[in-house]
Amino acid sequence: MTFKIREAVCNDAVQMAKVYVDSWRTTYRNILPEEFLASLTYEWREQKWRKILCEENNNDFCFVTENESGEVVGIAVGRFDSEDAKYIGELNTIYLLKEYQQQGIGKELVKLIVEWLAARQIYTMIVWVLADNPARAFYEKLGGKYLRSQPLELGQYTVQEVAYGWDNIKDWLES
Repeated sequence: MTFKIREAVCNDAVQMAKVYVDSWRTTYRNILPEEFLASLTYEWREQKWRKILCEENNNDFCFVTENESGEVVGIAVGRFDSEDAKYIGELNTIYLLKEYQQQGIGKELVKLIVEWLAARQIYTMIVWVLADNPARAFYEKLGGKYLRSQPLELGQYTVQEVAYGWDNIKDWLES
């Protein structure tokens, strides 16, 4: 399969919302309550993406992956104002539709986030992941080191999330 990765634009909000919600429903099935996953709507997430993509003066930067048909099948969002004192850059979001996982797309999306940060002389990065997410191994394979865990409020539910950090993303780019 051929994929195209590009910077996201305002018009991608609808497709990005679908990737986000569908990915949550498949990735977090049996991890988060079914009622919570069912409550996620495309419209809710589209509004959030429009706010990020269409308004100026935010610290987020977004990439999308398109399949051969031009359909958005993956998303990645970086940020350069992490709330962590040591890790300035953040891999805030990365989701792929289930059928497009395990094909190297995720690694390419992370690489773009890292390159974007490095081009701005930001060389540390953090990512927060649900503790029960089986994709945690993905970040470990990319050299992320476990930092800590903390509770995360998702509506009326509380889950644990864990942080992985990279002290020098230049090392990652050179590997």
